[in-house]
Amino acid sequence: MRFLIVLYFTVVASVGAVNVWTEDGNEKGAEGSSIRRYLPECEAVAHSSARTCDATGAAGITGVTCNTGAYETGTAGKDLGCTVCIDQTNCAVSTANTCSTTSTFTTKTICTSVTANGFYLDGQVVKTCATSGNGVRAATVTCTNGNDQIATSCNPGSYLATNACPLCEAVAASSARTCNAGGAAGITGVTCINGASHQIGTSGVDLGCTLCAGGSFYDGSSCGQCPKGYWLGATSVTTPCKACLAGLYNDQLSQDEVTDCVRSKLKN
Repeated sequence: MRFLIVLYFTVVASVGAVNVWTEDGNEKGAEGSSIRRYLPECEAVAHSSARTCDATGAAGITGVTCNTGAYETGTAGKDLGCTVCIDQTNCAVSTANTCSTTSTFTTKTICTSVTANGFYLDGQVVKTCATSGNGVRAATVTCTNGNDQIATSCNPGSYLATNACPLCEAVAASSARTCNAGGAAGITGVTCINGASHQIGTSGVDLGCTLCAGGSFYDGSSCGQCPKGYWLGATSVTTPCKACLAGLYNDQLSQDEVTDCVRSKLKN
């Protein structure tokens, strides 16, 4: 007598990465043998230790268990997966394969040391030093929290003094200046307003900018006098002196107005 041993399996979903064969006693093959059925494997999910699915392909993934150092991304039944946490910018030492537990930083690894200028460590997170207080006008700054900024170098137009960056002394007729101390004697460089002034004085003593007086022009090194028969206003220091109109003449040097040109007998 033949005895048929039938095994019953109820399959709800495919779990993990193991191929499973089932024996279904509800369907008979030749001579009463049961039919063997293959349960498809869930789509592989990178950086995960386990997953569940209700269909094949990435869209069939319904749940994932991400590896340490990775976090869940995407939507179940669409693109659920795991993404590896990355190191925080400006972090000197990170904890490998460990995501931060700090809110809004859970996609980054834990930081344990910060040495980059302008940043500090707040718990597990890299934060930026404030630009207020001693951070005003600072090119580089250090700090240990959000309120103890120490300037280490300054932007042009200011100088380093007692962990801060006070402004350089103002220089008339200039568009920029550099300095290493306060006051006029601290001025080390000036950019005079183009076409309106030129540099005078000595760096570290009395460096500044000035206009050529009316009736003179800047020749690249000093203010030269307009010759007889010419004139020039004080606001056009880089412009050559202008000749009097035909029939007009002046017989004085350094004339600064067109009205200085008058009718006169021509002189040889």
